Amino acid sequence: MRRIVRASFPRFRGSCYEVGAAPRPRFARTVTTRFIIDQTGAVETASLVSSTLNDPKVTACVVSVFSSLSFPAPESGKVRVVYPISFDHE
Repeated sequence: MRRIVRASFPRFRGSCYEVGAAPRPRFARTVTTRFIIDQTGAVETASLVSSTLNDPKVTACVVSVFSSLSFPAPESGKVRVVYPISFDHE
């Protein structure tokens, strides 16, 4: 799971964070998302758990990227995951 999220990090940073960070480029924040991986490995649902970022567009984008990810099929049923994404200014 970590490998897939890390491989997708350019999407989180470029599509979501950099857009929100443009007016204030020197801040570090964490967005935590809850998602369910279904029996095929697709993300069935994703939602925001918490954020230290006060930017609804960025947090919605992060949730959207999680929604589009695909993981290996779980060995037994669905998997519920809570995953934090940390961004910094570097």
